[in-house]
Formats: sequence, C-alpha cells, structure tokens
Amino acid sequence: MSFFNLVDLNAKQGRGVSEFIPQNTGAVQFGIDSAVNASSPTAVPSATLNVMQLCITVFSLVWIFGVVVLLFYSIFSCLKIKERLQTATIVRDNVFETDAVDTAFVFGFIRPRIYVPANIENAILPYILEHERVHILRRDYLIKPIAFLALILHWFNPLIWICFTLMSRDMEMSCDESVLYRLGEDAKGGYSNSLLALSIKRKGILTANSLAFGESHVKTRIKNVLKFKKPALWVIMVSIVAVLAAVIVFTANPSGEGTVSARAKRKLADVIDQYYQVADPINKGTLKIYNIKKYGSGYLVLAEKYSGDGDIHTFLFLINRDFSIVTKAFGNMPISPCFSANVVKHQGKSIVYGNFDKKRWDPNTDLVNDVQIDFIKIIFEDGTVVEEEVSMDKGYIVVADTVAGIKNIEVYNKQRELQSDLSETICHDQIWY
Repeated sequence: MSFFNLVDLNAKQGRGVSEFIPQNTGAVQFGIDSAVNASSPTAVPSATLNVMQLCITVFSLVWIFGVVVLLFYSIFSCLKIKERLQTATIVRDNVFETDAVDTAFVFGFIRPRIYVPANIENAILPYILEHERVHILRRDYLIKPIAFLALILHWFNPLIWICFTLMSRDMEMSCDESVLYRLGEDAKGGYSNSLLALSIKRKGILTANSLAFGESHVKTRIKNVLKFKKPALWVIMVSIVAVLAAVIVFTANPSGEGTVSARAKRKLADVIDQYYQVADPINKGTLKIYNIKKYGSGYLVLAEKYSGDGDIHTFLFLINRDFSIVTKAFGNMPISPCFSANVVKHQGKSIVYGNFDKKRWDPNTDLVNDVQIDFIKIIFEDGTVVEEEVSMDKGYIVVADTVAGIKNIEVYNKQRELQSDLSETICHDQIWY
C-alpha cells in the first residue's frame, strides 16, 4: 500500500475522470452509439483534483522524509555497533567476546558472528550460544533486516509496526523452544535464569536498533519457557498437514473469472444489459454472460443477447473499474467448427476470445463428431505460446503480452488429444468501436 496508489495515472489536468464510449463513424451504428453516449455522465471540471494532487504531493514528501530518517538511523546504528565490536576477541569458531556490549546477539550479514559480553558466567553461556546458533541456522540475521526494510517503507502504517514487534517476539520465542526441545525440559530453570540475567544488563543502542539480534521480550519469553512441553507426534503431523493444505489452497492459481467477486459480476451484467436496452431496444432476447476476466483495473466481458432472428454473435466489452463501458469489439460464434477465434489489440497486448461448440463437422467425411475441450493453446508468430484451461460453456478470453500475428490455435481435451485447430476455422481480426 502506497500513497502513489491513490493517483489515477490516466487522469489528465482539466478533464473529468469519467470515461466515455467512443463514437462509431458508420452510418447505421452512429445513432446507436450517440444514444449510449448521451446516457453517459458528463464530466464537469472541478478544483477537487488540484486539491487532491496537492495533498498527495505533501503526503508523499512526508513519507519520503520518514523513510530517509529511519533508513539513516538504521545505518548509523549498524555502524555504531560495528565500531564497538572492533575490540572483540575470538573465543572459538564464530564466537567473540567484548566488554563493549552487555547482551548477546548475532551481527553480520555474510559471515554472521555471535558476540557475548566479557566475563559472562559459564553457567549461562551454553544456553546463550545455543539460542544464537538457532538464529544463524534459520537465517534470522537476514530475515529480520528484510522485515525492517518493509517497516521503513510502510512506516506510516501502525499495523506494520505491530506486525514487526510480534514477529520479533515470535522469532525469539521460537528459538527458545528450539533450544529447549534439544536440551530437554530439565533445562527450563537454567535457561530462564540466563534470560533473566541478560535482561538486567540489557541497555544501550542495541535495544533501539532493529537490525541487531539481542535478548528481548524477556518477561513473555520466560513465561513461555516455563510452560514449554514437547509436542506430541500426532500434533506435529496434524500441524504439517494443516500447513500443507493452507499452502495448496492459497497458492493455487485461480482462473481469471474466479478473481471477480459476485457483486462485480452482477454489476457488470447490469451495465451490459443497460447497453443493449439503449443500443438495441427491440431485442427482447436473454442476456448471456459467457466469460469475465480481470484486465488491469477493469474487466473484459464476453457476452451475447440473441433475439432469435438472424446470426448469433457476441461482443467483447472492455469495462473500467467504475463499471463504465470503455469500448467493445465484435465476436463470431462457431457454426461448423467446434470453436470460434477473434483477436483484438489493446495497449501492446493481444486479446484472443471466442466460444466453443460440443460438436465438430469433418468436411472430409461429412460426419459430425462430439468433442471435449478443456485446454486452449495459442501460438504467436514471434514464438510466444499461451496455454490456459477453459470451460466449454463459458468460452474463453486469453490475454497475451504480444501484438504478433497468430500462427495457430489448438484446442485439447483432458487427455491432451487435439480436438481442432486453425486449419478448420479462421481467426478474425477485430477492431474496437
């Protein structure tokens, strides 16, 4: 979330923010589109936009100032700690001691080291080293600075500060539990004493520096240590299954229509129905919405309203986030082939759309065969290939980041058996109007 998200990049000085439906130059369609434009709201110039731009500019400067202050403070704190550690002497491996600090912590990004106070009691030293080694094993010395960088960028959001504080506490408590799991529950007393001993000495710049690891949230951690019990095996297994299930659910790639809320679907249907009432008032057919796909901040909608007379055709509507029709393109329905194909260009992208039929006529044998289409594969002349899962009753809308010509379109069933391609139909180049 950023203040810059409040800015409409498409807004221009002196113009209203409402978009309009472009007029057609055709003699017959001109009256229809004029009627639609007449029903669209007229933009009224206002000074509101200037006030909003001024507020956004001021807030942006305040945000930048906050980011710079916190960033410089963090860098200064790191340099100050590094200066203090110049006199540290090695104890063994990556463990160093110094009289310049009063608490244990991990410092360093590439080669992290454990620093402990000089003359620390031998009875508590093993607990401290075990705790800090868990931090290094888990790469917490990298995770926490990255989290703090996110905090710097979102410093104006109090929820981020709360999240960072809770993350820091949970990180320490998790390391405590890991140490107790290794040493056993008999180590609770000695471990609690080590936390208490360090909490008494805890002071100085380390307490304010969010990039260094030190002992923190001591009261909460001691309570957690005293209540710690090794989890039963069945609890661990259930937790793993629950986490895996959550990962599968939340990382699954939903279809384009699946990202559109039910409220948005109803609103889009109302907007298109109102269009047909104005543009084609004698059409008393039933509106059918085949497919809806998120497109930028707006929507692409493939729809058809068939009155019962003449050929059946669809329209691809481009609708903005304010649920106003920006423009539309004509679409063909399949007759003898099992799918239709249309393509229209928009802002450096190709939008390919069409519908499916459950039967396919074979001109060689003059027989009609049943087909099942579950996947569509579009191959462009520049080598771009886009493949998506489709539903036969909903048609398809595929957006590709290329404006190259289409070399072939192939449709397959679930067994990956080819059902048809462009050798049996034509991909029609359409235009917006």
